[in-house]
Amino acid sequence: MDFVEIKNLARTFKAEDEQVLIQQVFKLRQQGVGLLGLIYFVQMNQRLSLSEAKTKTINFSFWGSKERLGIEESYQIMMHDFKVNRTMFVGDSTF
Repeated sequence: MDFVEIKNLARTFKAEDEQVLIQQVFKLRQQGVGLLGLIYFVQMNQRLSLSEAKTKTINFSFWGSKERLGIEESYQIMMHDFKVNRTMFVGDSTF
């Protein structure tokens, strides 16, 4: 499932409550949608900021503690790299 399909599904899916949303995200996960796709679905469906959608998605009950830890570690590495690379290019007119 690509991002256009995820976006279209998110716009048409009606989550009656939190549990229905969790079930849909879990179903997408079982269909092979990756973490970024799941976060994107929640972001588009619930009309949240990226940060809010990430937090909400990671807090769903189907994640194990090891998975949550791995996700958070990956996120911290990504943010560190982003900050390092961003400061590297500040003032660089080619960026």
